[in-house]
Amino acid sequence: MNQPRITAKITFLAAAEGGRDELPANLSSGRYRPHVVIDPNQLRAVTVDSVPEETYFGVTFVNGPAQILPRQSFLADLVLMYWPNVKYEVLSPGVSFYNS
Repeated sequence: MNQPRITAKITFLAAAEGGRDELPANLSSGRYRPHVVIDPNQLRAVTVDSVPEETYFGVTFVNGPAQILPRQSFLADLVLMYWPNVKYEVLSPGVSFYNS
């Protein structure tokens, strides 16, 4: 079964802003598989007693630039990993998300 794909505009935060110390390499390899949370007002995970309080959506990066830099936006293709078992309708045009 072919998994659906979306194209997303991505911006990684700089480490000084709470972003990753090392950015993922080779986004086209299919090896970068973060979980994303849909919330335009939130940049950090919300947990209670170390248990996530949000809905996480698994994605796989399958196409993107060879090199990425913090705070520089780029387009990337993401596969919706758990479709059809997980409903991804909230990943619609214009939503903001962060990866965990």
